[in-house]
Amino acid sequence: MATILKDSERLGYKKAFQQHIQDPFIYKYVDDESRSLWISIIPHGQESTFLDVGCGWGTNAAPISQEVGAVVALDATFERVKFVQIRCRQDKKFNVTPVLGSAIKLPLPDNSVDVVAFNGVLEWLGGIDTSRNPVELQQLALREARRVLKAGGHVYIGIENRFSLRYMLGDQDDHSFLRFTSLMPRVIANVYCRLRTGGPYFTYTHSLSEYHRLIREAGFSKVKSYFPWPDYRNPTAIVTLGREPVAEQLSAILNGGVKPSFRQRIYLSLLKFLTSFEGKGRLCHSFCFVASK
Repeated sequence: MATILKDSERLGYKKAFQQHIQDPFIYKYVDDESRSLWISIIPHGQESTFLDVGCGWGTNAAPISQEVGAVVALDATFERVKFVQIRCRQDKKFNVTPVLGSAIKLPLPDNSVDVVAFNGVLEWLGGIDTSRNPVELQQLALREARRVLKAGGHVYIGIENRFSLRYMLGDQDDHSFLRFTSLMPRVIANVYCRLRTGGPYFTYTHSLSEYHRLIREAGFSKVKSYFPWPDYRNPTAIVTLGREPVAEQLSAILNGGVKPSFRQRIYLSLLKFLTSFEGKGRLCHSFCFVASK
C-alpha cells in the first residue's frame, strides 16, 4: 500500500493502479466508479451531505460526490484515507472530505448528515473486537448512523444474504472463503473456521427477516428492500425485492444477449422458480436496504 501511495503521488493514481494491481476483479473493485449504481435508490440531492462508511479506495465516494453537496469518506485505515485524499484531489472532487474513524464511534456531531451508507461494511465489523458478539457491533454502528443522521435522513446497507441459494449450491462464502459457513449455526462456524484458518468466524451476515429486525431495532423505520444483480458490490441492475420484479430481472438475464453458462442457467432458473414460489426473494445472493430515521 505504501508503494501505491507513493506512485499515486508521482505518476497519478490511475497509472499506479495499472502498475500494481494485476487481478482483474480487484482492479474493477478499486477503479470502476460505475459500482455506485446503488445511490439511485437513495433519496438525495445537490444539497445533501453523504457519509460513506468504510469508503475503502474511494470508488463510491468519488462518483457520489457529483450528485450531492458534500461527501464524508470515512475509513478505519489511515492508508486508505490517504489514498482517497490523493484520488479526489487528482480528480478535482473537492467536496469529498476523507476522515479516519470507526463505524462504531463516528467522529461526527448529531443530526449532521442526510445519508449514511454501509456498502459491504456491516459484515466486517466483528473484526473490530473479536471478543464481542459481531451482532452487538453491527447494532452499535447502526445506532451511530441514526445519531448522526438528520431527521428524515436515510441509511443505506449493501450486504450478502446469509441464506443465499449460491451458498446452498456450494459456492464459497464471500468472507471466510469456505463453503457453507454462513449456513452453519454460529458456534459451529466459529469452530470450523478456527480449524481451517486459525481465526474466528466474525463476518456475520443475516437472513432477510433478520436484517429487517436489526435495522428496526436500531430505531429506523420504513425499511425498503432491493435485489441487486449480480450483487451489491458490482450492480448492473437494482430492482425492488419481491416475486414479480425479481422474476422479471432473472428472465431478462436468462434471455439476454449474453448467454449464461450452463451452471449459471441452472442457478438462475432455480432462483426464479423458488422466488416465484416463496414470493419474497429470501434466497437472492445479496440485498440492498434503505431505511429512514
